[in-house]
Amino acid sequence: MVGIMEEIYCFAGNPLDRVSQRRQDASWVASLLQDPETRLLPLQSLKPRVRHSSAVTLDWQSATSWHSLIDDGNTLILLGLRDGRAYFALDAPAVDPSRGDTETMDARTVAPMIDTSEAAILAEARSLIDWHARHRFCAQCGTPSVVASGGWVRHCPNCK
Repeated sequence: MVGIMEEIYCFAGNPLDRVSQRRQDASWVASLLQDPETRLLPLQSLKPRVRHSSAVTLDWQSATSWHSLIDDGNTLILLGLRDGRAYFALDAPAVDPSRGDTETMDARTVAPMIDTSEAAILAEARSLIDWHARHRFCAQCGTPSVVASGGWVRHCPNCK
């Protein structure tokens, strides 16, 4: 019998609790950003920053150091919770592309190099940020829509 090659889908198996029942609470989401344990993954042109040490890993950072970009209205996504820690993604166009042992890499290139649960989180982050970039206006009336529910919804302030 010829050997069967098993395909591994590296974007499945996201371990985060997406907390859909709490995302609508803007003050709760804002409080998560004040927690020093909260982690944030900045994406520049949909590319995550990765670290190159003994293994390639996503460059999760403290959310507190990103408040200026968050306050400037860059797209922020509450990805979910895991073990009591919140995880966010940020569309961060102003990130310096070369910093220490990190670099930005295409998500499809990096996904097979990292842990499968991290690849699944990355897929969620990239997909939602891309969706927001492509759907900034209401499909009904053309008014600029606003991000809501921790980054999982867009609302039209004009026609609702």
